[in-house]
Amino acid sequence: MSAPRTILEIALPAPLRRTFDYLPPAGMEAGRLQPGLRLRVPFGRGRQVGLLVGLKADSDLSPARLKRAEAVLDEAPLLGPGELDFLRWVARYYHHPLGEVLFHALPVPLRRGKAPRPPRPDRYA
Repeated sequence: MSAPRTILEIALPAPLRRTFDYLPPAGMEAGRLQPGLRLRVPFGRGRQVGLLVGLKADSDLSPARLKRAEAVLDEAPLLGPGELDFLRWVARYYHHPLGEVLFHALPVPLRRGKAPRPPRPDRYA
């Protein structure tokens, strides 16, 4: 009997009112993946930065059609469960795609896949 698969539910900054299913990156334990992490995924003919919004056991697509995420971009989730729940509510309330709402909550460098900057020490003049 094979081990149950973990399917990543990823929101992309696209004007589509749905999330997309992907397999975890090669060699990555699914237990390390938490909602709120950014991942680089193949999308169409290019690559996109997506935000992991959930994990599930199966998909509507056949396993052969699922693509594998390429890389995890963060060490820790950028958005916690409270922020994700609030932004889901915002998307429903304003009838706007979840991926666009989530990515508008992030600074532009993070939307583009750059690493978050460490906090600067306070300086006084």
